[in-house]
Amino acid sequence: MIALVASPMSSVLVETLRSPALPARLFPPDWALLALRSAMGEVSRLYGPPSHAHIQQVLNS
Repeated sequence: MIALVASPMSSVLVETLRSPALPARLFPPDWALLALRSAMGEVSRLYGPPSHAHIQQVLNS
């Protein structure tokens, strides 16, 4: 397992992806959080496994 070090930017990212606890009717019509979450999921799906494999290869060599 690889340990990640927290950085000031990671807390900004978490706060950006966290949805405010508001009823859906109070969000602006162009609220982009769902699209952002979808894009982040796609990036993670595409690049997560090869990145993890590369890190494991580097650490085990």
